[in-house]
Amino acid sequence: MTKKIDKPLPDCFSREVRIGLRYWAPAILYAGLIIFLSSDPSPERHFPDEFAIFNDKIVHVFEYAILGILCYRVFQFGAGPGPSQFSVYLAILTAGIFGLTDEIHQSFVPNRIADKLDFLADCTGALIGSISWEWLHKTGRIYDHCEES
Repeated sequence: MTKKIDKPLPDCFSREVRIGLRYWAPAILYAGLIIFLSSDPSPERHFPDEFAIFNDKIVHVFEYAILGILCYRVFQFGAGPGPSQFSVYLAILTAGIFGLTDEIHQSFVPNRIADKLDFLADCTGALIGSISWEWLHKTGRIYDHCEES
């Protein structure tokens, strides 16, 4: 069964604005959320004690799997026909570079460090997210595109 996840935006927006809102805005806002959260010198204080059972690397994989999905959607549907041919590769590359810059950013935050294993977990998450989303899309398990003229 195919699931449609996008709702049409009003026709008062141009096609470019609709594409920006549908594909680019979620990726950019989510990347901003990652930077905001990584700017906190003590992020563990925001999570309940039950959260401690999750390893930090699992959190990184999950966090960047979402970013990988959002980047895949940008390159597959929001960046034109050229990039859509390489959307998985571009999504992994973009999310990976973002993960690297986030680790560098964390090295300047008090009580935080840049961790190579966190970067590896970020890239693993981006890989899992973008490949999984592509598979769901290509096999028709999810409908993730609104046909627009």
